[in-house]
Amino acid sequence: MCKENKTLIVTNKEDITADYVVLELQERSTAYFRFNTEDFPEKIIATVCLDGKKTVVSFKGVKGTSDLDEVYSIWYRRPGVPSVAEEIEDPGVKEFCKRESEEFLEGVYSLFKGLWVSYPPYIFQAQNKLYQLDLARNFGFDVPYTIISNDAERIRKFIKNSSYKVIAKAVRQGILEIDRREHVIFTNPVGEKHLEALSDVKFSPCIFQEYIQKKFDVRVTVIGDKVFPVEIHTSPNIPSCP
Repeated sequence: MCKENKTLIVTNKEDITADYVVLELQERSTAYFRFNTEDFPEKIIATVCLDGKKTVVSFKGVKGTSDLDEVYSIWYRRPGVPSVAEEIEDPGVKEFCKRESEEFLEGVYSLFKGLWVSYPPYIFQAQNKLYQLDLARNFGFDVPYTIISNDAERIRKFIKNSSYKVIAKAVRQGILEIDRREHVIFTNPVGEKHLEALSDVKFSPCIFQEYIQKKFDVRVTVIGDKVFPVEIHTSPNIPSCP
């Protein structure tokens, strides 16, 4: 297999975006191996072999095999959680198996030295809003006054004293599962009626930030030394604060 043309796609079975990319790769006759991580370790076998001379990483699934040294690039798209066999009923054993599988995959990713889109540790940094805000401030961007805390009284004072509208958002991802149903928590304005509910932040910290009306969003994708900026226009208004 030609290393220059092979791509490893790390994602999940429900990723429609990856489906479109796979179709494009097929159209271009470009070799790829799609690794839906929720199929590991039950449906995909992965092996790391160190023989004193080299390290060999291989994957084997129902649609073929792939060695990591054949891969030129990895698209780290949207991996799922490794599966745990149904016959394992003990919660502690289930958690152990899931944790070991996740640790194994993180180790495998660290062994690949080719082209990443994007390198997982950088993704984890980019997902951290505290790190993002501090980095933006250090680079000279104007960052709106922000409090990330579980101190309800301090947040309440910030909201009352701010001359701006204030918004609230989750620290990581605003995704919440209740009764096996997934709910999404969007960025929301904070008004007077929400002040009493602020005591709930004692259970989990939250981001509160002065709202600045935007003109547009900018999404920039960097591949190697190529930069692809996109200007995204959406509604400039947020719901009014009651």
